[in-house]
Amino acid sequence: MEASLHVISKEIIKPSSETLTHLRKLKLTYLDQLSPPAYVSMLFFYQTDESRGLISTNHIQISQQLKQSLSNTLTLFYPLAGRIQDRSVVDCNDAGAEFIVARVEAKLDDALQEPIIEQVKHLTAEATAGALPGTALVVVKVTFFDCGGIAIGVSVSHKLADTASVMTFLNAWAASCRGDAEFPRFSLDLANYFPAREFPDSPYLRKLTSNEKIVTKRFLFESGSRLSFYLETFHGCGQI
Repeated sequence: MEASLHVISKEIIKPSSETLTHLRKLKLTYLDQLSPPAYVSMLFFYQTDESRGLISTNHIQISQQLKQSLSNTLTLFYPLAGRIQDRSVVDCNDAGAEFIVARVEAKLDDALQEPIIEQVKHLTAEATAGALPGTALVVVKVTFFDCGGIAIGVSVSHKLADTASVMTFLNAWAASCRGDAEFPRFSLDLANYFPAREFPDSPYLRKLTSNEKIVTKRFLFESGSRLSFYLETFHGCGQI
């Protein structure tokens, strides 16, 4: 996929309802304190669905629906709309999540059939490494393709959520976007079981990975290869 990406807008999405005063401070667990200063990032692709009106010409409507449902979801997952106050506390101040809308002059198939990691990563929601005080704990990037396809990148601070928790948040956001009445939630009382501790300052706790030189490789297997056959067979049996 060789195409330039244009950022259309950047804004902060705040919870639809104000967080109650007695919920404004969330203590981190000591496991969260030791978690790497990074974000859990995910990227989702959606094909054009003209039957539901998901075409590039109404990206404003789609963006508004995503933003409104995100706002509603942040009310339930209010710590994600807060900011890291220090190494042991999240200030649930409703500062909001960062929401970016972009457009790329390419087709979604071009990004999926032969993806180039260095180019696809521009579709991800790039967050400030380390979840520094004052930075958003959730960053969303919605990119519209010329064909009407959509890429949604989401990054959530690892200080507050692991992969399972991020999926719970995303499922709740999806439910809100669909207009469902039931929403999955995750526990916010883990600090009662794993209370924060005083740790000496450590290079490990302060180390960021943004400046490291990382080599990535991608392996392609033709559909008729022996490995591809085994993968399809085992997947059909539910073994992987």
